[in-house]
Amino acid sequence: MFKKKKIIVLAFLLLLVSYTIQMIYKKYYMIRFEDFHVAYLASYADSPDGEHAVSATTYKTEMQAEEVYICIVLYTQKEDESLPDSKIIIWDKVPAIEIETSAQSRDRPDHSVYVKWVDNKTIMVNGRVFDINKRYDYRRNLKD
Repeated sequence: MFKKKKIIVLAFLLLLVSYTIQMIYKKYYMIRFEDFHVAYLASYADSPDGEHAVSATTYKTEMQAEEVYICIVLYTQKEDESLPDSKIIIWDKVPAIEIETSAQSRDRPDHSVYVKWVDNKTIMVNGRVFDINKRYDYRRNLKD
């Protein structure tokens, strides 16, 4: 009888740990793009050496939302010329006015994000510098 209780307690603890891990993943790692109803492809730039490219897209939950989410995707060209590998390297949330003001000062469409390569491993996004080998996510306070 004692062994049966032990197994039940252990099973309950495993379920609790599994549930906790799933909640942490959903909150800090998973990006649910279906929550966003407005998206703008802001810019695309190839690296100076041609090995990488980045695309910047801005997302809003609705047209009049006061927050804009910036997603920067890094593409790495494979040697066999197949589709490039891609990964999100920057996921940031900024006030919409910051993006709109920045776009207007460069005579670019609203909600655009300016991406420029500093060198083969560094990009500049709206004046902020990022290393392409690191990931930046506002939800985990990983900022430059």
